[in-house]
Amino acid sequence: MSNPQSSMSTVLYVEDEALNRELMRSIFKLRPELRLMEARLGADAIEIAEQERPDLILLDRNLPDISGEEVLRALRSREETLHTPVIIISGDTARPQSNEQGLGVLGYATKPYNIIALLSQIDGVLGAPPAEVQTRD
Repeated sequence: MSNPQSSMSTVLYVEDEALNRELMRSIFKLRPELRLMEARLGADAIEIAEQERPDLILLDRNLPDISGEEVLRALRSREETLHTPVIIISGDTARPQSNEQGLGVLGYATKPYNIIALLSQIDGVLGAPPAEVQTRD
Protein backbone atom coordinates (compact mmCIF):
# COMPACT_ATOMS: atom_id res chain seq x y z
CA MET A 1 0.00 0.00 0.00
CA SER A 2 2.77 2.47 0.77
CA ASN A 3 5.08 4.05 -1.72
CA PRO A 4 6.71 1.22 -3.71
CA GLN A 5 10.03 3.10 -3.74
CA SER A 6 10.29 2.71 0.02
CA SER A 7 9.93 -0.20 2.42
CA MET A 8 8.90 2.37 5.03
CA SER A 9 5.28 2.24 6.20
CA THR A 10 3.32 5.44 5.66
CA VAL A 11 0.86 6.93 8.14
CA LEU A 12 -1.47 9.79 7.24
CA TYR A 13 -2.45 11.97 10.21
CA VAL A 14 -5.60 14.04 9.65
CA GLU A 15 -5.76 16.88 12.18
CA ASP A 16 -6.60 20.57 11.88
CA GLU A 17 -4.89 21.76 15.09
CA ALA A 18 -1.25 22.75 14.55
CA LEU A 19 -0.17 21.87 18.11
CA ASN A 20 -1.60 18.37 17.78
CA ARG A 21 0.25 17.88 14.47
CA GLU A 22 3.45 19.08 16.12
CA LEU A 23 2.94 16.63 18.99
CA MET A 24 2.34 13.76 16.56
CA ARG A 25 5.56 14.63 14.71
CA SER A 26 7.38 14.36 18.05
CA ILE A 27 5.73 11.01 18.78
CA PHE A 28 6.73 9.68 15.35
CA LYS A 29 10.37 10.49 16.09
CA LEU A 30 10.10 7.41 18.33
CA ARG A 31 9.30 5.41 15.16
CA PRO A 32 11.87 6.57 12.57
CA GLU A 33 10.93 3.60 10.37
CA LEU A 34 7.52 5.20 9.77
CA ARG A 35 6.81 8.01 7.32
CA LEU A 36 4.30 10.55 8.66
CA MET A 37 2.15 12.54 6.25
CA GLU A 38 -0.31 15.20 7.37
CA ALA A 39 -3.60 16.67 6.21
CA ARG A 40 -5.40 19.55 7.89
CA LEU A 41 -8.72 19.11 6.09
CA GLY A 42 -10.88 16.09 5.41
CA ALA A 43 -11.05 16.77 1.68
CA ASP A 44 -7.25 16.94 1.52
CA ALA A 45 -7.02 13.68 3.47
CA ILE A 46 -9.23 11.88 0.94
CA GLU A 47 -7.12 13.14 -1.95
CA ILE A 48 -3.81 12.32 -0.27
CA ALA A 49 -5.03 8.86 0.74
CA GLU A 50 -6.18 8.12 -2.79
CA GLN A 51 -2.87 9.24 -4.32
CA GLU A 52 -0.37 8.06 -1.69
CA ARG A 53 -2.19 4.97 -0.38
CA PRO A 54 -0.95 5.14 3.21
CA ASP A 55 -0.67 2.00 5.30
CA LEU A 56 -2.66 3.61 8.12
CA ILE A 57 -4.78 6.72 8.65
CA LEU A 58 -5.03 8.47 12.02
CA LEU A 59 -8.25 10.45 11.68
CA ASP A 60 -9.65 13.23 13.85
CA ARG A 61 -13.45 13.13 14.17
CA ASN A 62 -13.91 16.90 14.12
CA LEU A 63 -12.46 18.67 11.11
CA PRO A 64 -13.28 22.18 9.89
CA ASP A 65 -14.53 21.19 6.43
CA ILE A 66 -16.18 17.75 6.74
CA SER A 67 -16.65 15.31 9.58
CA GLY A 68 -14.44 12.32 10.23
CA GLU A 69 -17.42 10.12 9.41
CA GLU A 70 -17.73 11.76 5.98
CA VAL A 71 -14.02 11.18 5.40
CA LEU A 72 -14.47 7.51 6.35
CA ARG A 73 -17.44 7.12 4.01
CA ALA A 74 -15.47 8.68 1.16
CA LEU A 75 -12.46 6.44 1.85
CA ARG A 76 -14.65 3.34 1.89
CA SER A 77 -16.29 4.31 -1.40
CA ARG A 78 -13.00 4.30 -3.34
CA GLU A 79 -11.18 1.19 -4.49
CA GLU A 80 -7.78 2.72 -3.60
CA THR A 81 -8.72 3.29 0.04
CA LEU A 82 -11.44 0.72 0.64
CA HIS A 83 -9.26 -1.39 2.95
CA THR A 84 -6.96 1.27 4.41
CA PRO A 85 -6.84 0.83 8.21
CA VAL A 86 -8.13 3.78 10.24
CA ILE A 87 -7.65 4.69 13.89
CA ILE A 88 -9.82 7.52 15.22
CA ILE A 89 -7.87 10.18 17.13
CA SER A 90 -10.17 12.55 18.97
CA GLY A 91 -10.79 14.64 22.05
CA ASP A 92 -14.29 13.15 21.97
CA THR A 93 -14.28 10.27 24.41
CA ALA A 94 -17.44 8.65 22.98
CA ARG A 95 -15.93 5.54 21.49
CA PRO A 96 -16.59 3.54 19.55
CA GLN A 97 -19.44 5.04 17.65
CA SER A 98 -21.54 2.42 15.90
CA ASN A 99 -21.37 4.21 12.55
CA GLU A 100 -17.56 4.15 12.69
CA GLN A 101 -17.41 0.45 13.52
CA GLY A 102 -19.48 -0.23 10.43
CA LEU A 103 -16.91 1.72 8.41
CA GLY A 104 -14.00 -0.43 9.53
CA VAL A 105 -12.39 1.67 12.25
CA LEU A 106 -9.73 -0.46 13.93
CA GLY A 107 -9.00 1.59 17.02
CA TYR A 108 -9.46 4.74 19.04
CA ALA A 109 -7.09 7.08 20.83
CA THR A 110 -8.26 10.04 22.86
CA LYS A 111 -6.53 13.34 23.43
CA PRO A 112 -4.47 13.85 25.45
CA TYR A 113 -2.58 10.87 24.10
CA ASN A 114 -1.27 7.95 26.04
CA ILE A 115 1.81 7.77 23.86
CA ILE A 116 2.71 4.17 24.71
CA ALA A 117 -0.86 2.98 24.02
CA LEU A 118 -1.03 4.97 20.77
CA LEU A 119 2.27 3.55 19.51
CA SER A 120 1.12 0.08 20.49
CA GLN A 121 -2.05 0.51 18.39
CA ILE A 122 -0.03 1.80 15.44
CA ASP A 123 2.46 -1.07 15.72
CA GLY A 124 -0.39 -3.57 15.97
CA VAL A 125 -2.10 -2.31 12.82
CA LEU A 126 1.12 -2.09 10.83
CA GLY A 127 2.33 -5.48 12.04
CA ALA A 128 5.53 -3.98 13.40
CA PRO A 129 7.20 -5.59 16.36
CA PRO A 130 6.72 -3.30 19.36
CA ALA A 131 9.74 -1.14 19.98
CA GLU A 132 10.78 0.05 23.36
CA VAL A 133 9.75 3.55 24.25
CA GLN A 134 12.42 5.41 26.15
CA THR A 135 11.07 7.68 28.83
CA ARG A 136 12.92 10.24 30.87
CA ASP A 137 13.07 9.78 34.61
